[in-house]
Amino acid sequence: MIFFINDSLLNKKTGIDQAVIKRMQLFERQNIAYTYVTRDWSQNLHQQLNALGVSDRHLLNMFDYYQQMIDVQPNKTFLADLDFGLKNLRFIDEQNEDRFIVQRNDERLVARVNYQKDDQHVTSVERFDSLGNLYAIDFYNQRGFKSMTQWYTIDHQLRSEVWYTPEGLDVLHATYRQTSQTTVEALGWLLTTPNGQVYQFATITALFEHFINAINELYPEFNTLILDSVTSADEAFTRLRKPAYTVLGIHSVHVTDTRQPATALLNENYEYALLNVAHFSNVLTTTTKQTADILARFPDVQAATTIPAGYVTPERQQKPQVKMNKREFGKIVAITNISPKSNLSDLLQVIKKVHNQIQSVTLDIYGYADYVNNYAEEIKIRQKIIDLELEDVVQLKGYVENLQPALENAQILGITAHCEGFDLGLLEGLTNGVVPVAYAVDYGPNDLITDDQNGCLIAHGDVNAMAEKIVYLLKHQRILQQFSNNAYATPSEYDEANVWHEWATLMANAKEAHQL
Repeated sequence: MIFFINDSLLNKKTGIDQAVIKRMQLFERQNIAYTYVTRDWSQNLHQQLNALGVSDRHLLNMFDYYQQMIDVQPNKTFLADLDFGLKNLRFIDEQNEDRFIVQRNDERLVARVNYQKDDQHVTSVERFDSLGNLYAIDFYNQRGFKSMTQWYTIDHQLRSEVWYTPEGLDVLHATYRQTSQTTVEALGWLLTTPNGQVYQFATITALFEHFINAINELYPEFNTLILDSVTSADEAFTRLRKPAYTVLGIHSVHVTDTRQPATALLNENYEYALLNVAHFSNVLTTTTKQTADILARFPDVQAATTIPAGYVTPERQQKPQVKMNKREFGKIVAITNISPKSNLSDLLQVIKKVHNQIQSVTLDIYGYADYVNNYAEEIKIRQKIIDLELEDVVQLKGYVENLQPALENAQILGITAHCEGFDLGLLEGLTNGVVPVAYAVDYGPNDLITDDQNGCLIAHGDVNAMAEKIVYLLKHQRILQQFSNNAYATPSEYDEANVWHEWATLMANAKEAHQL
């Protein structure tokens, strides 16, 4: 069996999430068996993946596994199914809040029952004591079962969480302590297995290691384990109880400065895995340049494979091209999270210079804001927009699931990142005919853009040169159209068939390694 090992799937998906989703969709299209493994508990994980075309039979969540919810029939819970342990209660339907208020006759609050708007099935129940203090919240997953309860102290701090089987047996406990006024940390985890064995773990990482070993041993064949979320299981991969073909997935830059790959500090997310790379059967990257850099720096690498993070489907290739004269003149987009790595301050300076010459130019930035330091980077960028007087020119669009309309309307894709991984947004832009103007950085821009053919590469940090290039392209629409034509003609190495061939080769190598 092939396992893709991850920690979670966010509603606002990261680049890694997008890459893994694209891969799963590719395996689905090829009808190849695989299992997408996730660590973290989520109310709506199945619904999320089903909406992306990933079936439940390919999903294995750690909590589902221990809660014995792998193969259960949906059984939605409604208000009438709940027991509050009291008689003569009043129920008020607050439809504008999607919840029922449960009260005693004297109007003291008993519970708030939150529901799904379409059919009012229960999603969570907030329970209150006789003095009006919140003491517990029951969460119901999308299949209708009470999955988890959070227990609170008298001062409203999370104390513990308990997870249940569909029959209501508690099988997992997490205990917490308050570390600051607004944060808590887990003190430990307690697992009870179906045969009555009890295990104690200090961290969720240790619990996840136990789980990975369990599923590796559950399948009698020689398994292939592909680690996507590195920090969730990098140590676990170095000490598996049963041998497996282990693949270290590198989805981002592995060093802090790609201009000095041999000496730069390692990306902390990959540091442990790369310093222990001899324990992995293969290292998987998304560009040939990154593969070469890793091989040059880490002689203990047993094998290395390059497979692009994205691909172009036949359906995408057959869609009619949108000519530049049908797009919004001067519309520039950026597809990137608002984080220090994205270096959006430079892009704003570029737009200011372009706007001084072409008043109709506008910039839309798509991507969620990095929450580090209370969204410090987003605050900085918003202030920069004000300082440059670009309030009517630049819009922060946030995370958008479907970028197709925006890409079919835009003329130029701006990239001023200090470094990039594969950059799925860049590939999406190219395959939609958007012309990229980007800093010449490893790995994505240098790999996907051929300068002055399907886009333009600018020396890192040269704001003036980038502004001049964009002005030139906007004033020379014929050249811009030619670049767009070339962008649509994405290199064949990103065709779905060729990307699948690389995956098939990796799987064949894993099988061959088992037979040695």
